[in-house]
Amino acid sequence: MRKLIFAFDSFKGSLTSQEANTIASNAAKEIWPDIQSSELIMADGGEGTAAAFISTCEYEWTFCDGTGPLGEPHHGRYAVNHQTKTAVIDCADSAGLPSVPVSRRNPELTSSKGVGTQILDAINRGCRHIIIAVGGTATVDCGTGILHTLGFRFYDNNGKELTPCGKNLSKIAQIDAQSCADILKGIRFTVLHDVGNPLCGTNGAITYAPQKGADATMCDRLSDGIQSFAATAHKAGYPDNSKLEGAGAGGGIAWAMKTFFNADFKYGAKAVLELTGFASHASDARLILTGEGCIDATTLNGKAPYAVLLAAQKIGVPVVAIGGIVRDHDLVDHAGFLQVFQSAVKPYTVEEAMQPEVAKRLLSEAVKQAIQSYMR
Repeated sequence: MRKLIFAFDSFKGSLTSQEANTIASNAAKEIWPDIQSSELIMADGGEGTAAAFISTCEYEWTFCDGTGPLGEPHHGRYAVNHQTKTAVIDCADSAGLPSVPVSRRNPELTSSKGVGTQILDAINRGCRHIIIAVGGTATVDCGTGILHTLGFRFYDNNGKELTPCGKNLSKIAQIDAQSCADILKGIRFTVLHDVGNPLCGTNGAITYAPQKGADATMCDRLSDGIQSFAATAHKAGYPDNSKLEGAGAGGGIAWAMKTFFNADFKYGAKAVLELTGFASHASDARLILTGEGCIDATTLNGKAPYAVLLAAQKIGVPVVAIGGIVRDHDLVDHAGFLQVFQSAVKPYTVEEAMQPEVAKRLLSEAVKQAIQSYMR
C-alpha cells in the first residue's frame, strides 16, 4: 500500500496547516495517482493550535472583541469544549506577529493584553481549564499585558503605575496581585510552548526579539528588563522559573503563566500529535511530509516538523521536510530527515514567496520534487 501522511504546520503569513496539507496532497497525487493519504492538521503551540483542537470536532469557535498587539481593536477567536469546560487560546490570535506591519514591529511597545481579554472571556463563559498556546507573538513583555488584564498592577520605585510592555520591564519594582484572586479561583492553566528556550540569557526569550523588530541595542535593553522583572518577581515571593525549559516561549508569556498561575507545561507539537492520533495514522505509511514557513536551527528546539520527525522515527517511517526558507543547513540536514527541501527559490524574494498564491504554487512544486526524488 502506498500511503503518505501530510503533517504540515502553517507557513506563517501565507498558508494555514490545512491549506498546506491539501496543496501537498494534491501535488503528490499528480505524481503518484494511486496513493492513499491522510492529512493531519499540525501546530506546535503557535498559530493554528486552537484550529488543531477544532479539527477533533470536540471544540467549537468562540468569538471575542478585544485588542491587538498595538492596542488596536481586534475581533478574535478561541476554541472551547463546553463539555469539559476547556478553552484553547492562541496568543498569536490577538498578539500575533503577522498582524503587525513590518514598519511598526517593536517588542518594547507591543502587548499581550488581548490574550488576557480572551482568558477573561473564557472564564466568564464557564471555562475552568485554559490552555494557552504561546508561540507566534509580536511581544516580549513577559506576559505583563495578560497579567494586567487579569488584575495585576505594576509600579516603579516611586509608586507610579506602569503600562505593561517590554519597555517598562526594567522599571517594575512592585507587583500588586490583590485584584486578581477572585477572578482566577479554581482556574487551571496549561501552557503549550513551541520552543524550549529558558526565560533569561542569550538563548532565552530574547532569541526571537529580532524577528519581532528589535535591533541589537533594543535586544540588550529587553534582556536587562527580562532579568530585572524576573528578579523582582522572585523577591516578591514568586518561584524562580527563569531557567525552566520553555519559559522563554511567547516572549516570556510561558514564564509568566508558570510563575504567577503555576501552569502546567507541555510542548505544543507533542500535544497536537497526541490529539490528532499521529502514531495510529502514520504506523503503516510509506512516507511522511512535513514542514513550515522557515526551517532552521530553532525548528530543532521542538517545533512541529522536528516533533513529527521524532514521532516518525519511533515507528520507522521516513520524513521529508519542506520549508519556505531553509537555513542552518549544517544542523538541519543532519537532524534525521530523509531530505529537506526549500520551496522559495529564485527568482522570488522572501516577500514575494510569502504571497499566498505564490506560496501555494511553490509548495506544490516542492512536493512534486520531493516525491520524484523519493521514488528514484
